[in-house]
Amino acid sequence: MTPPERTDAVSIIIANFNGRHHLERCLPALYATTAARFEVIVADNGSSDGSLEWLGERRPQVRVLPLGANLGFGEANRRGVAAGRGGYVASLKKSRRRMPGGPGAAEQTPGSRRDPTFVRMIRP
Repeated sequence: MTPPERTDAVSIIIANFNGRHHLERCLPALYATTAARFEVIVADNGSSDGSLEWLGERRPQVRVLPLGANLGFGEANRRGVAAGRGGYVASLKKSRRRMPGGPGAAEQTPGSRRDPTFVRMIRP
């Protein structure tokens, strides 16, 4: 498989398993963030709570990786990182609603020393 071409954006990876209720609160807060260019990838571990349907209807800008089964948090993140196009990556817990660089926060950029949430990706 050919790796995706990288950009200067942040790939935000969210591992999900039956967490639609968290996604409904997390994603609006995330999309209110203006400090960085980003893409959101939800790696879904075989949810049965309507997460995939909700994402398709309400958040079509989110890239969804349907894993088909619960492969676990680590594997979902690993696959999300592999699919990401950003030169930076952030793994986000879906229960989180306040984002670094979001409304009311000091202006920050990915990789800044003031914001340890963002990590420079090392790619082969």
